[in-house]
Amino acid sequence: MANESSERLNSIIAKMMSCDYATVSDANDEFRKLKIDEAGGIMLLEAAAKTQDCSDLILGHPSGYLIEAAGKVTTPKYYELILRDYADYKQSGKSEAIRILLLAGTPDAYETLQTLMQQSCKRGDLQLTPGMASSLSDNSDAAELPFVECLIADLQFRRPLNYDTAVVVLGHLQKGWISERRQQTMGPLLTARVSELLKVAKPLQQSSGETWKWEEDYLNIREELTLLMDIYGSTKLHLDEKLLREVLNLKDVRLQFFAGVAMLSRNIEIPREVLKNLGAAVEVRNDFYDRIQGLDRGEVFPLELATNKQWLKETW
Repeated sequence: MANESSERLNSIIAKMMSCDYATVSDANDEFRKLKIDEAGGIMLLEAAAKTQDCSDLILGHPSGYLIEAAGKVTTPKYYELILRDYADYKQSGKSEAIRILLLAGTPDAYETLQTLMQQSCKRGDLQLTPGMASSLSDNSDAAELPFVECLIADLQFRRPLNYDTAVVVLGHLQKGWISERRQQTMGPLLTARVSELLKVAKPLQQSSGETWKWEEDYLNIREELTLLMDIYGSTKLHLDEKLLREVLNLKDVRLQFFAGVAMLSRNIEIPREVLKNLGAAVEVRNDFYDRIQGLDRGEVFPLELATNKQWLKETW
């Protein structure tokens, strides 16, 4: 990189490090106009590992902008730097570093991503974006990456659930891309986590009304429980029928839905009253109908609801 270009890039990096809204915004505009070469990209990656905490910066974190700019050019020389400094990147920087490896699409980049994920799973700092998670959940090649192992680590170390990782695991399970051998460790860990969450969720439920579902304390538990129950039912493992019936007896129809589908997938019968409840509830009935059709168990859908004109009108 020529001295003049290097000096200009250093000047923009200094602005990016300021954590000042206007200054960072201007610096980002300059990045968009700047042609980045390999040497410049390395400078940006090294700078990204040294950014201060700008978590209050509404427009985004400098760490992410620096790595995004580096990604204008892709070179294997990035890979060692990303592995070395990933833990020091801020949240958006982590996801941008993963994006560089995904977009490179080379064997070396894939190997680097595997190593990065193995290290990150132990620390619990793997950072995807929802868009990346959605794309990876539909990618059969990504099923060989250690997403299952990352989820297992979160459960083993009793860490907050990494929702993006869990979404990828769910997609791969539903498509049959995860071997039963890799699933084995998940069974008891999922059972334990769901059991713990149920103990907290039950006292927060109310027998009438709906507003309690959207209270922050309950909503956080509900989101994790629904995702874990969906994953649990999508495995090929033996399921704890007692636990499923415990979920089935909750007041929350969304949680009943996931327990019910899991039970039907194993040919465990469900009380008629619960089937009617699932078939009548606006929140889940379409999903319930689709899921049981996919399981070839459409006969359990309450006939009186399937032929109800009002239900059909509301649905379609």
